[in-house]
Amino acid sequence: MTDTQYQMFLECLDPDLRNACERLSQDISHALPRGLSGEAQVQHVARALYDAVAADSAKPSIQLTEQQQRLLDEGRDALLCALVSLIDEYLPEKDCRAESVAKLLSMEYRMPQARAMTPLYLIFDEIATGMRHIKKDGGFISVPSAFRRYSDGKRPAIARRKNGARGFTPDDDYSLACFTRYMRCRDKLLAADPGLNVELLVKYPLTSLAAEGASVYDISEQLQIKREKRTKMKGHDTRNMSMAMRVDMALKRYEYFESRGCAYDLLQRTEINVLANYVANEAVPETTRTQYLSELESIIDNVSADYNVEGATAEPHAPREL
Repeated sequence: MTDTQYQMFLECLDPDLRNACERLSQDISHALPRGLSGEAQVQHVARALYDAVAADSAKPSIQLTEQQQRLLDEGRDALLCALVSLIDEYLPEKDCRAESVAKLLSMEYRMPQARAMTPLYLIFDEIATGMRHIKKDGGFISVPSAFRRYSDGKRPAIARRKNGARGFTPDDDYSLACFTRYMRCRDKLLAADPGLNVELLVKYPLTSLAAEGASVYDISEQLQIKREKRTKMKGHDTRNMSMAMRVDMALKRYEYFESRGCAYDLLQRTEINVLANYVANEAVPETTRTQYLSELESIIDNVSADYNVEGATAEPHAPREL
């Protein structure tokens, strides 16, 4: 976020919230107001952030239907409210800044495995279950969460639901309620179009929130965007390519990445072969073939990111610290 955008953000706030930001700004750059009272203030701050950066952020090239756009906008609004509330309630004061929203956004991305959970999902899962998953002895163990809400001092690790389980419900916690609403919108969009990268589309109007040299994109999304830019510069817009051409390009990348040392395991090799055959089968409905093609490209390109192909320097699905 630039200083000019931050000034626009402050101008969108009411006087009380603006004064709260200015008090914190003495020690924190691009500070967000602390101690928000109620859902209306969270929504007000989230809308002000969006209005300050949307005009200067990236624009998606994909065309959505009116229904898809409505669900995407609803999901983005809910996700932004969830992050603003999370920062206000659970993160230390030093992280109460606009760039923290961008860092949290970078933890939400399309996972190659259908049931896998993103780092951002795990944060809200910790609020919902009161348990945190940590690495130990090559595996994971669950320990009580250290999260504590600043507004009332309550801890999800101590809170009990009606069934006796730890954690907060969406009715107990506004940030969790907003994230749950985002997930519902996301799931509806994916149910209608499984090949749609909802996580990436949600981020486009918010790209300018990131600090200089940082990004709201995960490393795998950055690679995808770079590939799209290169193909367009060469006059090859993948949106206008036939499926056969895209499969051919994907399989050529697969061969190239293997020659560079990418270790595709047996399951991934099998999936690549099966998906390539499904896409080539014209008896399969086109919408299904499009989904399979996206999965094929995702498997090939996500594994390449782990092996520093095309300049990647970090694992694409590693959780990040704020």
